Amino acid sequence: MDTRVWNETFINGQWAEFVCDEFPDPLAIYVDNLKCHVSETAQEAFASWGTELVPLPKNTTAVLQPLDVGIMGPFKKKLRSLTLSYNLTSIQRNGSLPLRERLLALKRMSADEKRKLLVDRVVTAWAAIDERCIKRAWEKAGL
Repeated sequence: MDTRVWNETFINGQWAEFVCDEFPDPLAIYVDNLKCHVSETAQEAFASWGTELVPLPKNTTAVLQPLDVGIMGPFKKKLRSLTLSYNLTSIQRNGSLPLRERLLALKRMSADEKRKLLVDRVVTAWAAIDERCIKRAWEKAGL
């Protein structure tokens, strides 16, 4: 995640709105050890909203976030695979056009077309995650 996005969009946007609307008392937020999440800037920004930033212990993601490692990893891999497959098929389909034109056609798709394709790929990728994968993620975490 980009540091600017984390600071501006999450901390001073979503978090500030949440704290102001819901919880005027001091809070703590637990974060992974991504550099922008635990930076001095992030700590100061959260402190300005009455929130203590608490980094999770290093190398504990698999235990503390079993779905992130055990399910989201395979899901994202499948989603990338589907996206690459779609893009390659689209490029091959218009083989009579120069490669540059075929690539530009992908780029020129409308936002609505891109959203629909993304939703379709997300549904397909999620369907590829079977029940055993989900159970293994929880078992690996000891839950």
